[in-house]
Amino acid sequence: MISFVYDIIYLISLSLIPTLWAVCHAYEDVRVLPVFLISFTVSSLILIFIHLKTTGKIILGGVLITLAAASVFLLPENIKTSLLTDHPWFFMALIIPAVITVIGKVLCSFRFVRPVISLILTAVLAYVMFNGIDIPKAVVAFAFFFVLCTFADEIQIEWKKSGKADNKKHLVFLSPFLALFLILMLVFPAKEEPYDWALAKRIAQTAYDNYYRIKEYLQSLGRSDSADSFLGFSEFAAIGDGSGENEKKVMEVTQITGNSAYAYLAGKTFDTFEDLEWKKTYEETDTDSLMDCLETLYSARLYSGDLYTDYVRHGQLDITVLNMYTTHYFTPHKYYNFMYMNDNIPYTSVGGDPFSENRMTYGDVYSTEYFRLNTDSPEFEDFLESRLPDDEDEWRRTQDSFYIKIIPYISLEELGSYRERMNTVYLSEPDISPELKEYLDELFADCTTDAEKLKKLEKLFNSMRYNLRVGAVPEDVDTSEEFLDYLIFEKQEGYCVYYASAFVLISRYIGIPSRFVQGYRVELHNKGGAVVTENCAHAWPECYIEGIGWITYEPTPGFRMANRWKTSAELAEEKERVSTVDWDYVYEPDVELPDIEIEEHEETNSIDWKYPVLIAAASLAAALVLLIIVKLIGRIRYMLSDDEKKYNILLVRNMRLLKICGLSKPDEETFEEFRLRAEKEIPRKLLDFTQIYETYAYRGDKITDKDVIVVNDNNRNLIDHIKKTGLRGRLSLIGYYLFII
Repeated sequence: MISFVYDIIYLISLSLIPTLWAVCHAYEDVRVLPVFLISFTVSSLILIFIHLKTTGKIILGGVLITLAAASVFLLPENIKTSLLTDHPWFFMALIIPAVITVIGKVLCSFRFVRPVISLILTAVLAYVMFNGIDIPKAVVAFAFFFVLCTFADEIQIEWKKSGKADNKKHLVFLSPFLALFLILMLVFPAKEEPYDWALAKRIAQTAYDNYYRIKEYLQSLGRSDSADSFLGFSEFAAIGDGSGENEKKVMEVTQITGNSAYAYLAGKTFDTFEDLEWKKTYEETDTDSLMDCLETLYSARLYSGDLYTDYVRHGQLDITVLNMYTTHYFTPHKYYNFMYMNDNIPYTSVGGDPFSENRMTYGDVYSTEYFRLNTDSPEFEDFLESRLPDDEDEWRRTQDSFYIKIIPYISLEELGSYRERMNTVYLSEPDISPELKEYLDELFADCTTDAEKLKKLEKLFNSMRYNLRVGAVPEDVDTSEEFLDYLIFEKQEGYCVYYASAFVLISRYIGIPSRFVQGYRVELHNKGGAVVTENCAHAWPECYIEGIGWITYEPTPGFRMANRWKTSAELAEEKERVSTVDWDYVYEPDVELPDIEIEEHEETNSIDWKYPVLIAAASLAAALVLLIIVKLIGRIRYMLSDDEKKYNILLVRNMRLLKICGLSKPDEETFEEFRLRAEKEIPRKLLDFTQIYETYAYRGDKITDKDVIVVNDNNRNLIDHIKKTGLRGRLSLIGYYLFII
């Protein structure tokens, strides 16, 4: 009995936790009480079955099988259909506790399992609490109950003390007090809003930030910049073996304005390709990015007037530095303004790239404003192919309408100088082989503009294969001419550095200024955060189309994503299409339908007791049949047994009868000691069988038919003695007849 209650305490609470959580999460309108009652009944029946003797298991198993079969065959179809369609949670409340109870019974036989489960439950509860996750109160209550029971059990096991220390009895003794605690948790109301733990979160966040600040500072000692170890931020971006995947978090990007699907955050641009390496030789501290933004906005206004937002729109990103200690600012390529969250990180522009004068580390935040381009709109291609003459008035109006104050005024002559500088720095023509020259002439034969050529070149590389572990370039490939032939005619696979490098070289060959850019390619969420990891590091080309500005391309296979918004022409077309729809409905003339007499049935909420009675009767009949079969089998086995087996069977029965009389024999007590103690409660002649057992067990005497007669007489006399004790004794005999004999 102690073992049964012990299992009830542990296993029912353990089975209720996932059952209540799963059902209430899947079906929010289901009340906790019916789920609890069904799950409790299922787990209890399984534990009763486990602890019953063979006879009881046969009877209970047969009754349950009959009950299930009777429910399937006797219940009407509408009730069964209702259970399947309207109450599917009912089956979850049956299956989950059954599975958990059986598995839990096996696992909890090992002592270390319960503490491990308690630790897991504690961790889950802590996670739920700190993250404000909404779960049923009953789940929390039963989880606490399980943890408290384990704690009390472990204390009893580990507590060194004299005398008996049965941990199961100890826990059963404590169970009413623990159950009271459980009931109080279930009864008392819980707050609707979870506790925010604001102070604890601030302390934890401060500790977390300081830890990573110190960590990044220590890691930065002995090298100039922690970002230099990333793919795309080495001092010399060599074409080599590629980079392995790394989930280390380096930044967090939040899209404040704009609705971009992704962003290219440039960290460093390169202008010179020598010995299969990109180098940055252009290091003038100028305002190239600002000029690029002005030229693009100016060209959009020249092309479309007040509809320039069809091609250029404002965007803003907030960027938080995480696991880096760096001077690099990571920005979209058309950035024009910085807003500082910390006063100690001003920037300078070196060759068009922004750098911080002080190294930034964990927790530093900056915000950058930039221009988004509608590059995937069909109309954008026409815009790229436009080359309108300069207009002094429009250039001035562009600066007046710009998002930041430009002091002093930038003249068109300065714009011309900027264009000339871009062509000088980023248009060094590479060497290519005659074979590649012939191939490119054929590829661009039908192209009339630079924009068309760049799109076709991008499509060419997109048709190749991406491979991060493509391996090093062969040793005999050491010039741009050999590299291009190797990639296009032989390998046709590689990672971003391969394709970006080849794209820049070929763009320069066809007369378009281009540069190699390394940074991060980040997928964004509308006004949401995106965590940037090291494996987001990427390389891409940017091409300068004079009169338009720098345009980003994506030649790496599998990396191109559409990013666009609807232009005013497309919106007008949609509006026109909607306005021309004929919204006039043609109604058929009314048709008189014949009157239909509907038979009214009186609604009733009364329960049809026929089906429960039939199912209960079938289960009772099955129990009686099984009981009769078990008794017949037991009687036959007894008749076929020898004297020794008969004696042992009767001995067990007599000891059960003595237990009904209130006389139990502890393991440490001998039969002689037990008999002397029992003689004080019942007549001595009822205990003759114990003396026979002493000679049989201790001296090895053989059991005879006379011994069987004696123990059988004792059995009948004990039954008669119990009958005289009153109603309680007679009720106890009913259980004896049902489950012992």
